[in-house]
Amino acid sequence: MGIKQQGEQKLGALTALRFFAAFLVVIGHVRNDFLPLNDFPENLIFNQAVTFFFVLSGFILTYVYPQLPDFKSTKEFLVKRVARLWPLHVSAFFLDKALVMPALVTVSGTAPKFLVALTNILMLHAWVPFAQFFFSYNAPSWSISAEFFFYLCFPTLLILLRKNFWLPLGLSFLIICCFIAVCNYFHLTEDAAGWNMEGLLYINPAVRIFEFITGMMTATLFTRIKTGVQSAMTSNLKTVLTGTALELMAFAFAIDCMFSTVPVSDAAVPYVGEAGAFWLKNSIVPLLSFNILIMVTAFGRGLVSKLLALPPMVLLGDISYAVYLIHYPLLMYRRCYLPQENTIYSLAAFIVLLLIVSHLLFVIVERPIRHLITTAILVPDLSLPTRTNDASSAVSPPNVVDDAVDVLAKPVTVTAAPEQSNSRKDKLKRFAHQLYANSKVVYFGLQKQVFAFFKTPHKRAFLIAELLCLVSMVLVLHPMIDRLNHNQVLKLLSIDKYLAKEITIGDDLVISRVVSHRKENSEEVELLLRAKKKQRLDYYLFVQLLDKQGNKIYEQQVNFSPLPTKVRPGDYWLQSVSIPVQELRKAESIGMIVLKEKHGFMPLAGGKTDMDDYRFLMSAKALRKRRTGEPML
Repeated sequence: MGIKQQGEQKLGALTALRFFAAFLVVIGHVRNDFLPLNDFPENLIFNQAVTFFFVLSGFILTYVYPQLPDFKSTKEFLVKRVARLWPLHVSAFFLDKALVMPALVTVSGTAPKFLVALTNILMLHAWVPFAQFFFSYNAPSWSISAEFFFYLCFPTLLILLRKNFWLPLGLSFLIICCFIAVCNYFHLTEDAAGWNMEGLLYINPAVRIFEFITGMMTATLFTRIKTGVQSAMTSNLKTVLTGTALELMAFAFAIDCMFSTVPVSDAAVPYVGEAGAFWLKNSIVPLLSFNILIMVTAFGRGLVSKLLALPPMVLLGDISYAVYLIHYPLLMYRRCYLPQENTIYSLAAFIVLLLIVSHLLFVIVERPIRHLITTAILVPDLSLPTRTNDASSAVSPPNVVDDAVDVLAKPVTVTAAPEQSNSRKDKLKRFAHQLYANSKVVYFGLQKQVFAFFKTPHKRAFLIAELLCLVSMVLVLHPMIDRLNHNQVLKLLSIDKYLAKEITIGDDLVISRVVSHRKENSEEVELLLRAKKKQRLDYYLFVQLLDKQGNKIYEQQVNFSPLPTKVRPGDYWLQSVSIPVQELRKAESIGMIVLKEKHGFMPLAGGKTDMDDYRFLMSAKALRKRRTGEPML
């Protein structure tokens, strides 16, 4: 459904734009996992889509809520916004815990785990400038925590905006200057342990609210000029062509600013320091173009906005929040448990799976629970009414439930009893009745919301098809290991050009050979594994590319078995890892780390190691020579 204010036109095109912004974030996170995405220019900063989200959020909220005159309207605003964010955020939190191995759900740190989990569930984790908090569990959810901060500030920002149009922007910019000065003074870096520029200038809601405020200002301007512009523009061909040209220019301007971010921020270093350049690169360079794009699209006069306002595009926009939150747990699950196929077909499978899961969560979780939260809090008198002596004036619980499950339904009129006992026993009884009635409201309301989608035959068929497709893909993507027969093992052991051999993994496994095969855009590294004892395969392999200083420039995670598999002593099987060519060119060495569930990192022996024998090292020069035709040593 498109965004709409009472008495105003729908802004369906802006709803659809949310999907494309969310998809940019997805590409930024998965580009190293799928070879077809490696061709994207390296100077394109994908996380700038988060800036677009913040601007769009400020625009939409100011358009829908131009004023919050009293406490009741402010309460309604906050309840609706929390109901919009929280259900899916909590669902993603538990999905991340269920899908991702425990060692990867949080960043290491000294804070208690229960405190990290509590701040995440309460959407406060981005307020703490340490990676253990703001990147905990579902890492992209830090922006949801920032949005929650914006919502709390929104009523005050509206008042400041009415008093002085530029005042909120000036105050927020002053705050940013202070943080930049602190980062430059203490020479903080982007990824240092503890305090760093990422936590203070990229994650920090007090800094990112600047983008939100620009969206509010753009919405205020849009509201002021909308009536005059629309009255001057008629629905003729000239108007449509003019609107289309403006929309295309706005898109081109935004794309150009995104591609120009790196050179602009690098050129600004002598004037604003490293911290200022970091802020420009991640948040600000395309900011003006995003505001222009949103305003031009909101008018809806061109073919581009009309295309974006079509129902299928608006549906994609509706599920974009789920796409944004769920893609990272699915990606981490893929890295940990699925074969690391990185072709165009595996990319298509990941996108289809992401869209199916996102739509199901939108239908089953996001929409009905949001409805229930707003109903339970905003619809007055959901409690079981006190019975009166006049049976005709009493309202039965089923009628209260039926009325309460409609959002913002008319208040239920209940005749109060002429006399009520205030004894402790009666108070507890009334409380129990109220709790019972509210529980029925939640139960019947959730039932009504979820199953309402299944009443329409074509929707029911579509949902059943989605579920069948989801189950089929899960089964196909979880193959068992292929045990090798004696002849296959002898053939692999006879290969004289190998990267390494006989690497022992604790007392459990041996990597008998590490060989590689050249592909067009990647190098396929194959590990011939042998079990030394009967065991369950619950190992994870981390393949890293390292530069001359030993810094990690690329990493890929592989599970030795996508499904829980038991092996016997002497069993052989192959594990493959694809390394992108452009990443391989930068690498000096290849590192391998093995992690076993509930045991931690496994010691490796049989060649050159570091990290106290927990990482095995191989030269990357051999792979590069192989690709250039030089003989491998």
